[in-house]
Amino acid sequence: MTGLFLPMKRLFLCLAVALLASLSVSAQEYLTFKSEAVFRRAVNAGDKDRDGQLTREEAAAIEALDLSATRSDLITVATYEDLRYMPNLRRLWTGTTRVDRIDLSANPNLEWIYIESPSIKTLILARSCMPEIVMKQEWMGEALPEPEIIYLSRPVQDNRLDPDPARNLSGGQPVSFQAPEGYVMVYVPAGSLPEGSVLQPEASAQYGSQKSRPAKKPKTPKMQKPVDPRPALVGVSTNLLLDGITALNLGVEVPLGHHWDARADIYFPWWKNNTKSFCFQVLHVDAGARYYFEGWKNRDAGIFRGWFASAHLGGGYYDIAPWDDGYQGWEIEAGIGGGYSFALGDWWRLDASLAVGPFYTDYITYEDTGNRSTLIQTGADHRFRFLPTEARISLTYIIHAR
Repeated sequence: MTGLFLPMKRLFLCLAVALLASLSVSAQEYLTFKSEAVFRRAVNAGDKDRDGQLTREEAAAIEALDLSATRSDLITVATYEDLRYMPNLRRLWTGTTRVDRIDLSANPNLEWIYIESPSIKTLILARSCMPEIVMKQEWMGEALPEPEIIYLSRPVQDNRLDPDPARNLSGGQPVSFQAPEGYVMVYVPAGSLPEGSVLQPEASAQYGSQKSRPAKKPKTPKMQKPVDPRPALVGVSTNLLLDGITALNLGVEVPLGHHWDARADIYFPWWKNNTKSFCFQVLHVDAGARYYFEGWKNRDAGIFRGWFASAHLGGGYYDIAPWDDGYQGWEIEAGIGGGYSFALGDWWRLDASLAVGPFYTDYITYEDTGNRSTLIQTGADHRFRFLPTEARISLTYIIHAR
């Protein structure tokens, strides 16, 4: 009996371990999505354990959700109700949809919304939410209308609204709607916000019976023209300061990731006038990188904008003789600095920058006896200094895909 008891004991132990494992797996609650399109994109953005499902914790950690259709994934969003699972969402691309009203009252941290579909007429936002709203430039050759905005005094539980307010969207003045107890909805006409403290419930028949301290006038949501979405390839630039002294130069700038670029510049003035003993010949190469603080999400016309920090290393050969006496030698330099890049439309940039660092040169001095046919060395020296190694006012054109 003892020999039979031991195998049975081991069998029951294994079954118990398997049962506990299954209970732990089932205890991990997976969310159920109503929209297949939202589910797929949310899994791509927040599925940390790569199991093809989303838990409530994984969904709550999502800060950016792109619902835009791509060539390989032509999605259409049927409902946005699943966004209630993402209370920390900050950036949203609404994508293609036939929905006319999007309830985002459960997403109070939204900072940026990109509206792509002309069917979207109304946005419902939490009272504390003042996102930047960007409209797609055009749809079928026509500009998209700005949406109407409804603010809630606080997010509605479970992101559910009474359907009646849709019948009251008229007039253009703040309107009180029927809403769950303790909530007040305020209508805001497209492109404007009401005066005063209408975004909080007040002790009046129009805005409910709750009392609150006066609120400051909110800022109007910022509308801006979206950038050209075509992929950026490389920026080609020239330093206008050097062009002004006939020092020909050319630079290239390649975006890396969402904040960095790698760049290289070559300076190649090669002028000489034998009759006047004049020489201006330089061959200098620089390589460096920049970090753009604003950054970019996609590699499109939004790259290379705003403040940046930079570093570079370079060196080369020079032969400079403004008169009969000249200098000939080689140099090496490095520098760190920063600047600002102004966007001139989608694909042009004008940036100003300055860098300082160490500079070393080894050279000879010479005298031209006439027509640069005979050069007589008059000395030799080397110098090391810490000084400005780069000053730029550059014009850049970004080459992009067609």
